Amino acid sequence: MITLQNKLYESLLDDEDNLVNDDGTILIDEFLKENYNIKGTYTINKNNEVDVNGDIRIRNDDLKYLTNDFFTFGTVTGSFECAGADIISLKGGPKIVKKSFACNHCGELESLEGAPKEVGGFVCSNCSKIKNLKGAPEKVKGSFLCDECDKLESLEGAPKYVKGHFSCRICNNLKTLKGLPKEVGKNFYCDLCRELDSAQLAYKVTKGNVYS
Repeated sequence: MITLQNKLYESLLDDEDNLVNDDGTILIDEFLKENYNIKGTYTINKNNEVDVNGDIRIRNDDLKYLTNDFFTFGTVTGSFECAGADIISLKGGPKIVKKSFACNHCGELESLEGAPKEVGGFVCSNCSKIKNLKGAPEKVKGSFLCDECDKLESLEGAPKYVKGHFSCRICNNLKTLKGLPKEVGKNFYCDLCRELDSAQLAYKVTKGNVYS
């Protein structure tokens, strides 16, 4: 039997949930406005996942994390750029980016874990602390660039399929191409990697030219 007390209790719980949701939305809005430039519009879904219809670019170079505790990114119909920031993690970042995702020149970033699952193009060049490509998207509809990553030792975790170019040029610690994509639609670049002596493996995965 549902009593008046039960109804009042349930009503209080509903009000509390709404209050938490409202506060969370406000904090999400404040975080986005303070730390990002958005060219387009965004929507905050019920599960506090933010979808961006347009392009989004980080404006606070001192930002350590892509999100706060209240939300994660969902789908970005344009590009997502956090290049040059002090971020230490990609966790909470978008799951899908229709155009390009750029996290190049992020000197504090140690891992690609949290990178989009689906992406148009992907750039993580000049990330001096990345040792492998674990966490990278499995499929890239455009090009994948990881040039001049000084500590990159392995291509383990690289996308399985790259429709455009794949480039790991000037990665001075790269000793092996183990883990390279199964298929590269255009050109494969692995030149100027001083420690690399097995560039011939690239011929098995590319439809275009190999530059080694």
